[in-house]
Amino acid sequence: MSHVVRRLRPDGIVELRPRDVRVERPEWYLGAYTTFLVSGALFISTAVPAQLVAITFLGCLLGEVCFGLRALVALRRPLAEVEVLAPMRRVR
Repeated sequence: MSHVVRRLRPDGIVELRPRDVRVERPEWYLGAYTTFLVSGALFISTAVPAQLVAITFLGCLLGEVCFGLRALVALRRPLAEVEVLAPMRRVR
């Protein structure tokens, strides 16, 4: 079970989630800023049209919206399915 993360929720339920590698906000800001800076420099050098710079800015903005939506979904976690097990008898 090295591919899952075990977490005890506040309501007492143990939650098993798969490990995933996500981009976090500082890495995202660095990448988005660099992308926007490069596209702006290419626009100033007249290598790309203004529409491409606008599309790049829109992509950076939509990426930030995705981070906000991910945070909202994390707050609204679905209830875990509870399975009641029969008590185990001790064998001596």
